[in-house]
Amino acid sequence: MLEINASMSEDTVLYFIKQVLKNKLTTQEIQALVKESHWFNCLDDASVSYLSKHAQQKIVKKKSYLYSIGDYTNEIYCLVNGRIRITMTSSEGQVFAVTDLDKQVWFGEASLVHDKHRLLDAVAKEDSLVLSFPKSIVQDLCEKFPQIYKQIFKVNVMRTRGLYELLGGMLFYPLRARLAGRLLELIKDHGDHINEGILLDVKLNQNDFARFSMGSRQSVNKIFREWYNADIVVMHKQKYLIKDLKALRSELFGYTGDLF
Repeated sequence: MLEINASMSEDTVLYFIKQVLKNKLTTQEIQALVKESHWFNCLDDASVSYLSKHAQQKIVKKKSYLYSIGDYTNEIYCLVNGRIRITMTSSEGQVFAVTDLDKQVWFGEASLVHDKHRLLDAVAKEDSLVLSFPKSIVQDLCEKFPQIYKQIFKVNVMRTRGLYELLGGMLFYPLRARLAGRLLELIKDHGDHINEGILLDVKLNQNDFARFSMGSRQSVNKIFREWYNADIVVMHKQKYLIKDLKALRSELFGYTGDLF
């Protein structure tokens, strides 16, 4: 996160201040985000104001960590803009990307039910603006509006289901199927239908896909070359373009059935 310290030059401090002012949300904008959230859309206006006034705005610079494995956090978060990657890192330094979070996603709900340390890293893939809310404030509202717990439970069930599917893929499916599955999942959130096919409107490189699929960059590169030669997946303006969705799906069907 951006923090001013004595070692910064005057230009750096001015840049920091400009970035904060440029990204800073008004009280009304924070309240609108709270009202639009599936977690908190049951709140009355007074409660929305109460929660919003306790929000802290944080700018997380690209490649900086919102939190790391082993950290103890007492907050829940809303990603206003930018992109945050949730990752696991082995003792040998191997990184596995669990998922990328995009704007207006709420996360960190585990803090509401236990005080244990984080098992995952949250690292910014680009400069990101995050709202944090003290868990004690959220817990107070949950007692007044139990519907919040119900909404968070629904989200948590879907996320857990996604993790089980991901775990099954990592354990039992070959790299080719894992890579195809990750692309198909990305289409759901970032797919932009254009004349040539479906464009993934997010910048990812082959290192990213290697981390998403637990494969080596060399193996991932080989698969993408084969898909390129078969006109299944190509590059278009530095983004991935799926030209043959049926063929990409077929990479998965022999292992998982028609999940998508």
